[in-house]
Amino acid sequence: MIETDSIFSVTTSGLFSADIAQSEVENEDYEDFNDRIQAAPEFFQRLLGPLPQLTAGTIVAMGEYIMEGSLLTCSDGSYEPENDSACQAWVFADKEGHLLWGSAGPIDGHPAYHHPYRSA
Repeated sequence: MIETDSIFSVTTSGLFSADIAQSEVENEDYEDFNDRIQAAPEFFQRLLGPLPQLTAGTIVAMGEYIMEGSLLTCSDGSYEPENDSACQAWVFADKEGHLLWGSAGPIDGHPAYHHPYRSA
């Protein structure tokens, strides 16, 4: 973990290495990626929430930030016991905190597995 005077902390897994060989699988372009998301079954689209389409520039920038180790990610969720409902949100940002991509949506699942620490 990197210590700062900020209210935020940064944790890295240490598993990513720039030396990792690129996959032999052909990369899909951003149009293919957006098409795949839009073609996903309705159930998964509901979980993703309103998802803005990625531009080629955003995908390139996110890839560069991953290689630099500077892509910031955050996710959180909430559980409301009175209505027995749960939700989630996530974002990708650059090191200045500019939002690159993100969304929020419900967490559908069996009510017996909803609680403040995890919903499945």
